[in-house]
Amino acid sequence: NQTVEVYGKPFASFDVRPDVVYVPDTELSTFNFSTGATDYKWDFGDGGTSDKEDPTYIYKIEGLYEIRLIAQNDHGGGVVCADTLKHKVLAKQGGVAKVPNAFTPSPFGPNGGSVNGGGSGSGSGSGSGSGSGSGSGSGSGSGSGSGSGSGSGSGSSGVGGTGGTGSFNDVFLPFVRGVEEFNLQIFDRWGNLIFESNNQNIGWDGYGKDGRILPAGVYVYKLTIRLSDGQRSTQIGDVTMIR
Repeated sequence: NQTVEVYGKPFASFDVRPDVVYVPDTELSTFNFSTGATDYKWDFGDGGTSDKEDPTYIYKIEGLYEIRLIAQNDHGGGVVCADTLKHKVLAKQGGVAKVPNAFTPSPFGPNGGSVNGGGSGSGSGSGSGSGSGSGSGSGSGSGSGSGSGSGSGSGSSGVGGTGGTGSFNDVFLPFVRGVEEFNLQIFDRWGNLIFESNNQNIGWDGYGKDGRILPAGVYVYKLTIRLSDGQRSTQIGDVTMIR
């Protein structure tokens, strides 16, 4: 009679949180639910590996990665039973706020704190336009037009017109990505709250609540954000308004 020894096969099972991470500082956590295994081999898809049971990991480059777990049991004598499971995770840029340290408000009046997406574009009433009446453009350039007729022009830098949309140069607005909640507060030198925004697309245009431009100088900002993974971050610093 021949004796046959049967070994139990491990079962690989795991989950990750979050399944969307923001580079370069969001930590990925693994939750290992494997059974019947004594050893674990993790491959995070970018060259990183681990042999811990529940490792954490941080991706440095954005991309779609496949995490592979090999759960195995070494029975000795060269007998190793293993099971493999894969899980995809997306790493993308964002989650970190970039805060400018100075800005110059538009001298043409408050613009509501919205920006035109980078200070470039085209619009009527700028450049070589001609005609009667009045007009303003969200575009920018080295010249300005007083007409709203058939004239049009485009430019690469500058500011928006009165009551229109500003640019990143004349609005203080931290650039954020991967943010679920956003709160920006501006204080004067005496600690008085002079501006607040809960919209990551609306910043401070340098004007007060009465519509008057505030004095040049150093102001204090407080930026509080919540990332998509639930982490909260608060930054406090100075911003210089130049006139």
